[in-house]
Amino acid sequence: MIVFAPLGILIPLLMRQPSWVKVVFAAAAVSLAIELLRIVTDGLFGGGHVADVNDFLWNTVGGAVGFAIFLVMSRAPGLSRLVELFRWHPATRGTRTA
Repeated sequence: MIVFAPLGILIPLLMRQPSWVKVVFAAAAVSLAIELLRIVTDGLFGGGHVADVNDFLWNTVGGAVGFAIFLVMSRAPGLSRLVELFRWHPATRGTRTA
């Protein structure tokens, strides 16, 4: 879960209008890709970490927690300027990020 929290912070920095649905879906897609690669590598190389649905679910939760941290940071007076420095697309005025 903690490993995917930075992804939940990074994804909204790359999006024009991030939302819970978009960020959680992106985190779930990345987690699913990792779990599918684990299945493939287990079949091809006969070892490594076994794919688990719990890993997928907790990674997705970690992405959602990261997005919650992003929202808190973007709404805090001092940290919002720091968040704006790292946005890929400038935030449009008058729109909400949630």
